[in-house]
Amino acid sequence: MEKFEQYLIDNNMKWDVAKVYARLARHYLNWVRENNLRVKSVKRTPFTDWIQQCRENGNGDRTICAKELAIKKYYYFLGCKNNPAQS
Repeated sequence: MEKFEQYLIDNNMKWDVAKVYARLARHYLNWVRENNLRVKSVKRTPFTDWIQQCRENGNGDRTICAKELAIKKYYYFLGCKNNPAQS
């Protein structure tokens, strides 16, 4: 995650925000592993399932938006053509 944080900082993100995005990406990656998925091959449907699970866990709209943006940036960082967070 340190490389992801540095990527965000290098792309003009404040250090404290980069830390939050990295934490959100770690939570997402844990969910990916728990569901036996491969991060680079996650499609839109499983991603929306994760978002729905976040909503059911009490996350509000602002938190959901932050999570989606963090994951979108994580997929940019990975250089994946498939970005399930891209709407």
